[in-house]
Amino acid sequence: MTEFLAADSSLANQGHRSFLVGVALKIRNGTEFDDHYFRIMEEICEDYDIELQNSVLDASTIISRIRSYQVRDVRDRLAESIVRNPAIEQIHVTIGWYLDKVEIKGKTINGRTFTQNHLEQYFPVVTAWHCRHRALDWDDTPRKLWLDNVQGPITKAWKYLGNVFEINLVPHGDITYPSMSSADIIANYLGDVLSKDKDFTELSDEAHKTISRLRDGTDEISAGHVYEGIDNTDHIVPEYDYSIRSELYYPHPVYFVHDDHFSEYDENVLRETAFHGLLRRHAQETTGCVVGLDPYRLPTIVRDGDRIVYTQGSNETIPEALKNLNPTTNIELLDSESLINEYMSK
Repeated sequence: MTEFLAADSSLANQGHRSFLVGVALKIRNGTEFDDHYFRIMEEICEDYDIELQNSVLDASTIISRIRSYQVRDVRDRLAESIVRNPAIEQIHVTIGWYLDKVEIKGKTINGRTFTQNHLEQYFPVVTAWHCRHRALDWDDTPRKLWLDNVQGPITKAWKYLGNVFEINLVPHGDITYPSMSSADIIANYLGDVLSKDKDFTELSDEAHKTISRLRDGTDEISAGHVYEGIDNTDHIVPEYDYSIRSELYYPHPVYFVHDDHFSEYDENVLRETAFHGLLRRHAQETTGCVVGLDPYRLPTIVRDGDRIVYTQGSNETIPEALKNLNPTTNIELLDSESLINEYMSK
């Protein structure tokens, strides 16, 4: 990757209130950015005796691997190291909340419910829109935008981004690509450290000061907020019935995972395995993504070079049928053991 924009977000739940923290990173060189990221992760894992199958991690995964008395130290060190990545040209923070009632498709819901159950699903979109609209130099905006997977109905912000960027939506983006992982780590860090007793309207200034302190300077750092009272609020609340349809924006090759063992219980179990980590690593190296196999949408998005990977012991009938029913597309079909052996032999 060359120059691009990447964004992710986090819900900050402070008990008595909640708000969203979005982070957009303008990155000038993907290779330089990734090298710094992997070096930091390697150092932290070594210093804190963390064994990992994949070195691209979101904030929650990292914290889950740390002894409780070390969490704060690791959180602070990781945030500072990420913010100081020399390949970051600009960091933009968006704080979002709704307090008043919101009407969506004729239904009225309270502001906190809208924030947590609706806006959270596509806040990376709002963050990227806010960054482009308020912070980026209009003559020097990257063409490519990478977002952790988002859901929900489309908004004017989404339409705006579609007219400006080539968009990639990545399932498991914050544990596949260093850029989205970094945005997630910064967003979660801010959600942890921002004051619980300040007015919401003061939090963007506090976030700016926090990032400036970590980066040792205010150059190329910006922050703002979105809520029901701002201009362009019509860009945030959905007005359309159509969904984002994230599968149309997946980067290829796509690695479709078919599993009969864990999916009906807890998909996070599969995500934590070395197998899934290897898949994500290969997706990152080939600029693709990993997603669970959905037979109903595969025929509309599959392309040459995509793979259907099934966990050993799962029923192969569905993957084989989908491959056979798409004879004009070059789809590779293999089981998890074959994939693990393939990577272990490198």
